[in-house]
Amino acid sequence: MSQTENNKIMVVVALLATAFLVASVFQSTVALSYIAVLFILSVLSVAGIESNDREFDISPYGGVIVSLGIILLLGMTGIWLTWDPGVSAAEYTYIIGLPTPTAIYLFFIWFLPFFVTIYYALSPFNETVNDDIIDSILDDAQEAQTTSEFPMAAAEQPAGDD
Repeated sequence: MSQTENNKIMVVVALLATAFLVASVFQSTVALSYIAVLFILSVLSVAGIESNDREFDISPYGGVIVSLGIILLLGMTGIWLTWDPGVSAAEYTYIIGLPTPTAIYLFFIWFLPFFVTIYYALSPFNETVNDDIIDSILDDAQEAQTTSEFPMAAAEQPAGDD
């Protein structure tokens, strides 16, 4: 991937970081929380820039990024729809012993994202890692070592060349 393509991707991350700072200057906590979700997802998506010949191919990460995006945006929306700073703890409705906004926070911002990432680590990503891929990586690394001026490992010497 060319440097220009990498720069385009990183400009998106920089713009979100700038928007995050602007929202914090204006003390807009609602905007700040949604921008934070987008920023987190953009940083996760940056893993796609390491693809060989494709610009910003997030296909291996697409499912986890979309799943986390939906979960985090639903969580933020749920929190902002149910939370009111003027309401006392006694006036909130409770779910499993927690005020509704707190329960939404724990469920959508902590528990579900944790389980989604565990699922993707054990399911789709686990299926993509197989012996052919590992052998290909090892062959590429070995070729790079032997063609460089200072190989990381000593080159094999023919037998009897003491």
